[in-house]
Amino acid sequence: MRLSIGDPAPSFCARSNNNPRFTFDTAAGRNLALTFVSGGDVCADMLHALVQSGRIDDVHTSLFLVTSDAGHAQPGALPLRVPGVRAFYDDDGRIAALYGLADFEARPVTFVLTPRMQVAAVITNPLETHAKAVHQCLDRLPSVGDLPSMLSHPPVMIIPNVLPPDLCTALVKGYEEHGGTVSGFMRDVGGKTVALHDKNHKVRRDWNLEASDKDMITQVQQCFIRRVIPEVKKAYQFEVSRMERYIVCCYDADEGGHFRPHRDNTTRATAHRRFAVSVNLNAEDYDGGDLRFREFGMQTYRPPTGGCCIFSCSLLHEVTPVTRGMRYAFLPFLYDEAARKVREENMHYLSTDPAHTSATPL
Repeated sequence: MRLSIGDPAPSFCARSNNNPRFTFDTAAGRNLALTFVSGGDVCADMLHALVQSGRIDDVHTSLFLVTSDAGHAQPGALPLRVPGVRAFYDDDGRIAALYGLADFEARPVTFVLTPRMQVAAVITNPLETHAKAVHQCLDRLPSVGDLPSMLSHPPVMIIPNVLPPDLCTALVKGYEEHGGTVSGFMRDVGGKTVALHDKNHKVRRDWNLEASDKDMITQVQQCFIRRVIPEVKKAYQFEVSRMERYIVCCYDADEGGHFRPHRDNTTRATAHRRFAVSVNLNAEDYDGGDLRFREFGMQTYRPPTGGCCIFSCSLLHEVTPVTRGMRYAFLPFLYDEAARKVREENMHYLSTDPAHTSATPL
């Protein structure tokens, strides 16, 4: 079935011009144009006209050309540029099939998507008018920073006073005494879920409490049992029974601390994660370093010291760069007994990393 206005756009992972495994939904948080084109020179003029829009800049809009023509993978075959314009190579027609274009032929088709990856328009104009129709549609869409207020509220919950001030201070002191190790991010590579490191994507250091302070873990658990789990049940009708990771993290302005947009449950060994929790330990002591959910606009979130922001692990989120001081936070994941079974089934995919293997019942 071909997608129509209002439908969620399917995500996929495919080879692009600059990434052998580009996951499409990581581009959410801005308007997207996904243009399916056939091979040959007949599309060349249309494509060059299409990429001329000043709004295709990776801020307001990103454009992805989808092609099954092997010749389009040759350098210079498509008018690509970063920021703004990239290509997916749909060698087996799988992407076209996901978008209801299994019988796709010569006429271009463009799906215009909102920052939340809902279909805003399906443009099927012929070559002569296709680029103009796409530009007119993009010009009508609000930029991600100007979304109407009714569309710009992510489904997140702020809970104040989760950890008492003395425990926040003790957690920060523990990090300062023990130091932090460079923190990676999880990807599936060669059949395993491994921790990778890329300073363009993430700069953070973590201290794992399990290595040194069991009593502090017990205090944290009791606070979550009394102050977080009841709120999650009330707001989401979800029975939390497990907590994963007991780490204090530090985003340091001197190191350029940040974490670019990502989701927390996209690998085999993290698929069980249901809710992410970010407990601020020193909210008054730094600038930048706030949470942002780009699918819902550009506003940022900063819980007060001892308070937390809790949200689904499937939401695209980021930590903006820290520009002054150090941001300390406690960052566990929560899940239930059904997810526990998923975790146990998938643990053999996980490469060894203590910060990601620890999990306890609550």
